[in-house]
Amino acid sequence: MAEEIDCAVIPIHQTSLLVPNVSIAEITPWRRLRPKPDTPSWHLGTLAWRGIQVPVVSYEILNDAPDLVLPPNEPNACLLIMNRSRPSDEFKFYGLAAQALPRLLSVADDELVQQGPAQHSAEAYRVRLGTEDAIVPKLSMVEGLVAELQT
Repeated sequence: MAEEIDCAVIPIHQTSLLVPNVSIAEITPWRRLRPKPDTPSWHLGTLAWRGIQVPVVSYEILNDAPDLVLPPNEPNACLLIMNRSRPSDEFKFYGLAAQALPRLLSVADDELVQQGPAQHSAEAYRVRLGTEDAIVPKLSMVEGLVAELQT
């Protein structure tokens, strides 16, 4: 019997990310971000959320997406507040820009078909879920880069 995990399919520029549901703390509408000078282009700025400043990341820019428009021209663009996968005193949350609201689903491990090796450093796997291709991101790598911004 295949094991199932509750996941979210997050639409991003020209593809989707597949992450466990527990990695998402909250979904908010797209808002103006406070820019932070002298940071990498993938760091879009910070978002005031529940009394803290949350750094917001563009996964696509971090993963070398060409011709990306931010903020997205999509009416359903949103920001995902992500739980950090490993406990840390540095920060507990970070934001992720999305082109639209994520879709929630349960995925059995035998439903995922690996589509070849990762093509960029922030990818763990490329997978096919039914008829849809998705990227399983290296969230620990993203979180490590966000941690470097905090110092």
